[in-house]
Parts: sequence; C-alpha cells; structure tokens
Amino acid sequence: MTSITVTSQTQQVVVQETAANVIEVITAGQTGPAGPTGPAGVGAAWQQGAGAPGSGVGDNGDFYLNTTNGDIYGPKAAGAWGSVVFNIAEGQQGPAGPTGPQGPQGVQGETGPQGTAGAAGATGPAGATGATGPAGVVAATAPITYDAGTQTVAITAATTSAAGSMSAADKTKLDGIAAGAEVNVNADWNASSGDAQILNKPTLGGAAALNVGTTAGTVAAGDDTRITGALSATTAASTYQPLDSDLTSIAELSTTTFGRSLLTQADAAATRTTIGAGTSNVAVSSSAAQALGATAGAGSSADAARADHVHQRDSDVIVVPVGDESTSLTTGTNKVRFRMPFAATLLAVRANVNTAPTGSTLIVDINEAGTSVLGTKLSIAATETSSTTAASVATITDSSLADDAVISIDIDQIGSTVAGAGLKVSLFVRRS
Repeated sequence: MTSITVTSQTQQVVVQETAANVIEVITAGQTGPAGPTGPAGVGAAWQQGAGAPGSGVGDNGDFYLNTTNGDIYGPKAAGAWGSVVFNIAEGQQGPAGPTGPQGPQGVQGETGPQGTAGAAGATGPAGATGATGPAGVVAATAPITYDAGTQTVAITAATTSAAGSMSAADKTKLDGIAAGAEVNVNADWNASSGDAQILNKPTLGGAAALNVGTTAGTVAAGDDTRITGALSATTAASTYQPLDSDLTSIAELSTTTFGRSLLTQADAAATRTTIGAGTSNVAVSSSAAQALGATAGAGSSADAARADHVHQRDSDVIVVPVGDESTSLTTGTNKVRFRMPFAATLLAVRANVNTAPTGSTLIVDINEAGTSVLGTKLSIAATETSSTTAASVATITDSSLADDAVISIDIDQIGSTVAGAGLKVSLFVRRS
C-alpha cells in the first residue's frame, strides 16, 4: 500500500491506497500552532502542472500531479517519470443514472454543403402506350397547300384571279397608297387641289393654225385623194343624202317601189286607197254595233266591221293547279300532266301558293315531252306566296310549244320546315 502526505499551510492531506484499489483521502484537523523549526531534512518534493511532466521537471524521488486530468506520476527515477501510477480524479464507475428529461429542441443548424451526385440508377420499365393523338393534316384548300411526303404546309402566291400570299413588292405598293385614296376619280386638267388634281402636268403650247393644202405644213382636206376612200364634194352629193332639215331623196329611204309610194301620198285618204282600205274609217270597239256587228260589210261603214272576221287576242294564260288547296306539297316528277290545246309561243311563267313554304325555297320545273323548257327554274322564296318576289327570275330556254305536246310539272324542292300547299303554275302563251 502506498501513502502520500500532502501538507499545505493550513491543513495536511493524506492520500493512501487501500485494498481493492480504493484510494482514501484523509484530511487532517485544524492545524495547531507552528512548532519549532526542525533540522533540514532530505526527502521527495511534489510537482504539479497542466499536462504530463517533462523529463526536466523535478528531481529523482519527486512525484507529479497532472492538474488537467488528475494523473499521478512518480517517484521519478533515473531522470524519468515513468507511467501514471493512479488517477485521483476518477473513482470506480458507478451504475448508470436514470435518463433525464428531454431538453428543448435546439436551433436548426445551417444547411450543409450539397453532397456529390450519386451514380445514375438503372433505367425503369417502359410506360404504357399513350392515347392516339389528333389526326394530322390530310388535305388543304387553296391557296394553302399540303405535302404529305414532307408534311409541310405552304401558301401559294396571289394572282389577279386567285387569292394567295402577298409578295414583298405587293406590300410595298399597298403601303405607297395614301390613306383615304379613292379609285376611278375623274381627273380635272384645271384642278389645282384635291383628288381630281393632275400632278406633273406638261406645259402645252397654244393651238396652231394650219392651212388646208397639199404642201408641207398644211393639212389635207376631206376630199384629198391622198386619204383612202375620200370623195369629192360632187361625188358625195350624188351618192349620199345631204344633211339637211328636209329630205331630198325619198329613194334612199326604202328599197321597194311600194314602200316609196306610201311615203309620197298626199294625205290619209290617198294612203288608204294605196293599201286597199277603201274610203271609210273602221272603229274598233267591244260594242255589238261596232266591232261585233253582224252584217257590216268590209270598209263600208264607220260604225261596224265584219262579224265573220276572227279577232285574235294578244296572249292566253293557262293556269295549272298542282294538288289541292291544303295538302302539303311533296317533291317528285310528273305531278301534273296535260296536252297543249294549240301550238303556242311561251312568253312567261309564274307560280303561286296558298300556304307559303318556310325554311327553304320552293322550286318548280316545267317540261315539254319530258325536257325542261326553263333555264332558271320557277321559285317561291321562303315565307313568300308568289314567284314574282323571287331572288332569281325564271328564264325560258324553249319557248316553242307544239300542238298536243305533253306538258308536265315537277316539284324539285319544297320548304324544309313548312312544305307549302295550294300550288298553281301559270303559262303565258301566244297562239302560233
């Protein structure tokens, strides 16, 4: 067992090692009064310092305390301290104490530097096929063109007859037109401002007076033989009717003897005699005593005309009903067929309905022997009841209707909402 006595000015401390490596620290009681100085003794000294002792610290036989961790060295021998003999700061480790309460969360530290990128991972499996996208361009309408091989779209250049893209030169021309400019402005030579003004007019000299003649510096006369087809005054007067208020040559007005004779008659009576009309005036009237007289002779009375003469009207109208007055019309051919009662010239056509078509136009065709006689067909506009208000007037391509010819009526189109009803077709004709 090793025992170390440490003496200070006030108390004495005895440090000794007992059994089982137990170190006891014995503190002496209150220091008594100092005794008389004894004779100088020879013994070891206690050295201390922070850290392990160097070889130059202390003398042989001294001990050393490392004040940093409590390690004890000594006794120093042969100028060396040797290893730590024991430590006064640490006792035998006791049992673990209970876990203390969790302290408050500390302040979050600064974000550390970004680490190096990891190695690329393995390629994942292929995903499912996506939905089919919209169809691409398959065709284009002029002026746009599409090349399916290269899948490119282009615009053709504009021409005077077709639309298209504008060239840089065309754009320059358009930009050069002043704002508010108008086309077809009548130019005025004397205008000094405005749209009618002519810019950069040349300076014109006065009118030159030239003599008629055949030498240089003169103008040719109208009968100059140097002019192709020129006639002398004598030849012109004998060949053509002079311009005059009175006609001097009746012969030039007609190519027949009979025609010239009518122009030379003295009065109406002479003219009637020339044409064989007698000497009486014939009154044309609807009264029985005049035009419809039963016994009047030809040209013998001023009050009557021959009753056995046939007086023909200017035109006739054939009205053809197509269906009844209330049943809705339907499309189809040969809706009505009839035969012409006489040969005639077709002058005009017309159609009307009792119930107007709505939603779309009613279109009607007229045929002779199965062939249409119309170019632009008869039509009645939606909400209208007569063809007279149609946007397009019916045109006749075959006006000659033969006697006993089969005439048929076709309905090509009816109203899309209300078909229409009570159709009548009228043919205006003149007997041949």
